Amino acid sequence: PRFVNLLGFSTDPNGNKLIVVEYMPNGSLHDLLHSVKKPPGWSLRVRFALQVAKAVRELHSSNPAVIHRDGESSHVLIGEEGNARLGGFGLALRGHVEDVRVKCTPPAGTLGYLDPCYLAPEDLSAKSDVFSFGILLLEIISGRNAIDVNFSPPSVVDWAVPLIKLGDFAGICDRRIGPQPDPAVLRQLAVLAARCVRSTAEKRPSMAEVVECLNLARKRNRASPIWNNLRRRVASVESALPVWEEECDSDRSEKFERMVKKGGKGKVSSVSRVGYG
Repeated sequence: PRFVNLLGFSTDPNGNKLIVVEYMPNGSLHDLLHSVKKPPGWSLRVRFALQVAKAVRELHSSNPAVIHRDGESSHVLIGEEGNARLGGFGLALRGHVEDVRVKCTPPAGTLGYLDPCYLAPEDLSAKSDVFSFGILLLEIISGRNAIDVNFSPPSVVDWAVPLIKLGDFAGICDRRIGPQPDPAVLRQLAVLAARCVRSTAEKRPSMAEVVECLNLARKRNRASPIWNNLRRRVASVESALPVWEEECDSDRSEKFERMVKKGGKGKVSSVSRVGYG
């Protein structure tokens, strides 16, 4: 399951509403990133990001679609099995986008995760959830809160995106867990996050594309050291590309792996690019 299960609900004589949800013994992703002595390593972080992305993709692909509107890290809960599940559906809206825009409440969400394009009910779209996920991904990479007044600038977007534009991917990494073993994975995660938080909603990827990119990143992250060495050679060639461009083509990776397994030589297939806005 990708979501925290609802067990029941009730209303007391005073009209107060109560919901009972499944107990999640390992707390929230926010707790793991910010409140424990030993935060999760890169493998767990990539896995959590992928699991959350799949949950949001499932909401958007349902009929009628569900727009979560509040995808902060405290609403990502970790179950007994160690998997991330999405909760916090208090602001979620269900229905076809045209109907939701007419019926929905004023813009709402958590400070730091709220889409700057979402200023009125008619601005609501699934891309608002994409923006919130981009903030969450930056939080996972850096270990910084979405808004932290102890830093300047306090917004994780205003701090991280300029570094990503410069290609300083290591500069946004959580220093408590050491560098990402595969620079190509870090580059892919960072550029994906930057694409999700673009100021123009139409230029952001869909959650289906986000899941595809994270699947590729996790496959690379789980690879053996010998595969990482081979990929570092490819990454050194890719580093000549503009840093605001990134591939998310799983077919490209699979073709490369088949080529190496056969022991042959050849060119790496062309990279599909998306310009960073």
